[in-house]
Amino acid sequence: MSLPISPDIGLTGRVFVDVGALSGVKETNGPIYGTPAPRVAAGVGFSWDTPFGLINIDLADPLLKYGGDKTQIFRFASGKPLFEQTRQRVRTSGHNNEND
Repeated sequence: MSLPISPDIGLTGRVFVDVGALSGVKETNGPIYGTPAPRVAAGVGFSWDTPFGLINIDLADPLLKYGGDKTQIFRFASGKPLFEQTRQRVRTSGHNNEND
């Protein structure tokens, strides 16, 4: 869920829930505990669209995890998402699949 905090400066917030599972994994890089049971985390985050690129800060808490799972509570990322970069390249190169 996206929450506009200050549209004037490009600051938005979000509340999220991540759900995933890990199964059918070969243990080639150490012990990995694969199970089709879900892992669940919930968190909040902020995005700031600066003239230098997007800055993202996320904080999450694992609600359901299993022994051996590595958790990431804090995440910082900058730059545009890969999808957005690809879309911009398509626009600037003159190729537009919508009109083909």
